[in-house]
Amino acid sequence: MGGTGKTSHAYNLIRDCDHDQIFVFDHDGQFAQRNKVRSCETPAQILRELKRSGFVVFSPSQMYLNKIRDPNLSERQRDRAFHSVAMWFCRYAFEMALALPGKSLFFCDELQKLCKYSNPWLTAILEEGRNRALDFGCCTLHLGAIDLAVRNQFNARYVFKIEERGALKYLAENGFESAEIFALKKYHFILRDSHAGNMARGVTQPA
Repeated sequence: MGGTGKTSHAYNLIRDCDHDQIFVFDHDGQFAQRNKVRSCETPAQILRELKRSGFVVFSPSQMYLNKIRDPNLSERQRDRAFHSVAMWFCRYAFEMALALPGKSLFFCDELQKLCKYSNPWLTAILEEGRNRALDFGCCTLHLGAIDLAVRNQFNARYVFKIEERGALKYLAENGFESAEIFALKKYHFILRDSHAGNMARGVTQPA
């Protein structure tokens, strides 16, 4: 469910992080709009912003529109075209993060949009990034739409109010109390760090 505070909290975490490079996949332009930052739409713009600030907010709109100019494309083909742009950015971020000094962060809202189809570069970020100074962060309203292999890569989970049964069941299997999650108030969250083996509760601030 929306309006719980999860996206606001993610934005706050990103603003406070100490990474040298940040790569944001901004599928709907919301990140750029809410945080009043400039978005990049082409490789040249991305590279320029990397050199200027190290903070890249990528909008897939231009690259996506270039791929769907044919009016006869089916809905599935349009879907695949969007996925190919998402996969391109995952690869770009992964390769640039390895080439650049310091720590990097890859972030996306609505993770399910990046893994609707096979995405080997997202897998690379999740499985290899942590050993190469590339961290990963995401938000999602649709936990059940994400493969278990992807979900199991998450080390720290900030959980806001959820009502969907499948998601509650999964979280209960991973150390959370379903009733507590269901009863959470707006902006309240539960954090479980699987590496440290502890849990905490908190309240985020509207972004």
